[in-house]
Amino acid sequence: MLEGLDWVPWKDLTHAYGSAADVPQLIRAASSYDEATRRKAWRELYGNLWHQGTIYEATAPAVPFFIELAHNPSVPERDWILGYLINLAEGTSYNDVHQHLIISAEERSAPEFQQQRRRELGWVEATRAAVRLGHPVYAALLNDGAPSNRTAAAHLLGLFPQDAPEHIAWLQAHIAEGEPDERTRAWCVLSIGRLARHAATAAGWLNEILEADGSDAVRIAAALGLAWCRARQLPSTARDLVIRYAKDPERAGPLFDNVPWGGREEFLQYACSEAMGLIRDPDDNSLESLIAAMNQVADYQAIEIMRSLLSRVFSGQPMVGTMAADRLTGDQRIVLGGIASSRKIWQDLNGRVHVFPVVEIMREFALPTNVTRLQAFLDGRLAPDDENWSKPHLVANRRRP
Repeated sequence: MLEGLDWVPWKDLTHAYGSAADVPQLIRAASSYDEATRRKAWRELYGNLWHQGTIYEATAPAVPFFIELAHNPSVPERDWILGYLINLAEGTSYNDVHQHLIISAEERSAPEFQQQRRRELGWVEATRAAVRLGHPVYAALLNDGAPSNRTAAAHLLGLFPQDAPEHIAWLQAHIAEGEPDERTRAWCVLSIGRLARHAATAAGWLNEILEADGSDAVRIAAALGLAWCRARQLPSTARDLVIRYAKDPERAGPLFDNVPWGGREEFLQYACSEAMGLIRDPDDNSLESLIAAMNQVADYQAIEIMRSLLSRVFSGQPMVGTMAADRLTGDQRIVLGGIASSRKIWQDLNGRVHVFPVVEIMREFALPTNVTRLQAFLDGRLAPDDENWSKPHLVANRRRP
């Protein structure tokens, strides 16, 4: 096992903390039969090859060895390994994600910065491609004896739309064979839903699951898949489920931790809220539920719900530059008022944004990038032609009314 690990020139590669010379030892330790050794290795691996969601030069070369470990039934806690592969496949470039923290547009456009950003995006692409190559292993693990391994394998198969027909066929066959674990079954259906827009027949299958399965978790997974691939053509049963679980995840929520071995309890609520943003049906009376969900999920998820809300009420387009507050529609006013009063979106009452992506989203929709100015616009005290309309920070320290 891991025979080729020492053939890789790790000392010449880099990760978040410099030389990747420590990677072979950590990979071996992650498969140790000693729990304390494994835990220490995972703490290191979640800091160097994948650091707070970002990917590095040494990450892609390490992926085949994690796939090898996941395939070996003698390795303990393979769900941890599969979970790590999920995180690697969904990783990002540090400079791409953080570029808006650099205030100066000049710095962002500097050749050195853009060159490093492109290099990092290459690492991200290579890592994702390397994880994708493990798909026969993930398909085999759908029949593993441990439900957590089956769930993680189902999750991985839903990450690669370029393989949608094949992966959907594997997941559907597994469901047809009678997967007994509710969480695994739900994630199989959710992964099919993620891939459904890339396969013509998947929507019909999801609708059958929605009507036939007795599990709340499986039915909401099918409803989400239908929302992602049908949007406004969503059946009323599916729409009702999406709205219901965005407001209150209830019993099914714990089955949708983003990774099944621990983690993001808000996943189901966030997924439903995102789906509601896609539906954009003016007659479904769900804006209040979506705003409520925005204030209940994690901060980073709240920002994405905010984007869905704005996309919904402004039809995905920037606000007209001549718009005055008294010309806003009722739904636009509800959404902007909800954003202005959200403690999840704005860090404090002095107008400083919690994270810079909020500024970028507000700019995308030609809206004030400061909470105090947003409230001033809603109150009719600020117009789009004001010279301070798009500045991210306050000139004067002032509390909202």
